Amino acid sequence: IDICNRRSQANRSFTPKDVESSVAYGVFLHNKGDYQSAVSSLEKAVETDPKNDHAHYCLAASYARSGDITGATRHLKRAISTDPYNRVLAISDTDFDSFRNDPALTQLLAEEATETT
Repeated sequence: IDICNRRSQANRSFTPKDVESSVAYGVFLHNKGDYQSAVSSLEKAVETDPKNDHAHYCLAASYARSGDITGATRHLKRAISTDPYNRVLAISDTDFDSFRNDPALTQLLAEEATETT
């Protein structure tokens, strides 16, 4: 039992070593519903690679799920400016449903839609 407990404790102390691992771990935590921990992991990814649109998009989704509309909008805007296809993803992504009618999100998606047409 002691050996199992030690191994169980060791597995809980996972620390991502690079940007890709931080994003993957953040997505894992997000999918588990641990949005605050997901935000922490994804913030590290964004700090390390500020131009990583996937990290910004995932961070926006975690902020949205945690109720931080300002953070979600800020990072979604960054993701879209880096790769406009992120707008297409955000339009139907249920992670953003909690503030789908928020003027900031509506404007962000509308601006991008006008630019790409």
